[in-house]
Amino acid sequence: MPEPPFAPSSHGVRGCPGRASFRPGADHARVARLGRRRVEKGCGRYSTEGPGPRRSEEHRRDAEAFQRARGRRGGAADGHPGPETWRRPFS
Repeated sequence: MPEPPFAPSSHGVRGCPGRASFRPGADHARVARLGRRRVEKGCGRYSTEGPGPRRSEEHRRDAEAFQRARGRRGGAADGHPGPETWRRPFS
């Protein structure tokens, strides 16, 4: 099934499906889309098989590396994508 185009969201970040969509084990195209963009931006070293649609610990670690590379520290670099972690790879 094709993924819907980016649409406005309640977070004010276009296309962001919200943090709940990236919980462990989540399985949908937006998990893979975000993972591919992180790899393109140089933060995919923990993905052993490349980013896929199922959210895993590898996805979390890559997201954490991406957040740290953009200046987040401590609990702010938790590896769980929110609106800002969604927006930055696509900008």
